[in-house]
Amino acid sequence: MLFEKFSASRFFPTIAKYSVNHVSVVPSLLTRLLAHGIPDRSTFPSLEYVICGAAPLTAELQKEFMEKAKVPVPNGWGMTETGCWGCHSDPKNLVPGSMGRPLAINEMKIVDVQTGRDLPAGQVGALLIRGKNVF
Repeated sequence: MLFEKFSASRFFPTIAKYSVNHVSVVPSLLTRLLAHGIPDRSTFPSLEYVICGAAPLTAELQKEFMEKAKVPVPNGWGMTETGCWGCHSDPKNLVPGSMGRPLAINEMKIVDVQTGRDLPAGQVGALLIRGKNVF
């Protein structure tokens, strides 16, 4: 089946029809699905989680979708150079608003832009990443 564009009205019926377990979306699609209305969870029982990325996902949107759809929404961060994901949140241990932890094949740290020294948690700086998936 080929759809030429996203349709909020077809999203959950398609999930159910093909017994989809995982789907990856951008935050604006979560917003559109919420505006359209989320059907009863029993109508899409196969769906285990909805991965979200490619744009900033607010904790509020993440929480609202999880509450209404009753399905985890793990967030991820990446860039072209990391082959999509550099870090990802665990669908079984979500912290809304968090990007999760680096993939097991990655090392990440935050450093001071001027000095290059490691910064403690909660500080703003430059993100350095290396790993087998980093170009």
